Amino acid sequence: MKKIKTMVLSLSLILIVCVFSFTISACAKKLTDDEIVQILKTKKGLQPVNVSVEYIYGDDIAKYLAYADYVFVCKVKNYLRTIYNDSDPDMPYTIYAVRIIENIKGELLTDRDIEIRKGGGITSDHKKLVLIGNNIFPEIGSTYVVAAVSYHEGTLGVDGKHSTVFVGSDYKNNESYKEFSSLCETTPSQERERYVSPYDLRSN
Repeated sequence: MKKIKTMVLSLSLILIVCVFSFTISACAKKLTDDEIVQILKTKKGLQPVNVSVEYIYGDDIAKYLAYADYVFVCKVKNYLRTIYNDSDPDMPYTIYAVRIIENIKGELLTDRDIEIRKGGGITSDHKKLVLIGNNIFPEIGSTYVVAAVSYHEGTLGVDGKHSTVFVGSDYKNNESYKEFSSLCETTPSQERERYVSPYDLRSN
């Protein structure tokens, strides 16, 4: 009788361990790239975390374009990955591959895909979606006019309300494209320390 009780207890413990392991495994399930792309597109499926920011150029398009290192029209080719800063692991950065169609300010490569970095995205535990101000996540296959800042480590940061504006495939007839092009021609760049992107023609 004692042996039967011992066997029942052992089986119960095994069952508990199996259920616990399954629960941990389920909770740790990571999203696929396709699932991530869908969440970024719809902003649904994960708990949203809204982060308020104030940019030094405010809401002024001309000031933003003067601050930017590069302005270009591009087609978004793919979502590549999400990266995290060691000093702030709760802040994700979403990396996209884009192909430049036309350079408006600066000269970046047009014969290959390049990477841009958007602030925000999915946290490392895949439980939350961080949304920064009015920053949007571009849709794969769509065409945008983009204003980017080149950082010392080689990243092209694309952040802010006016950093990524949808213009469509017939972009030359889009009013935002016309406005960005006109402002880049007439507005001098802001005086500040600047870094040449690895994708700049001067680096290749």
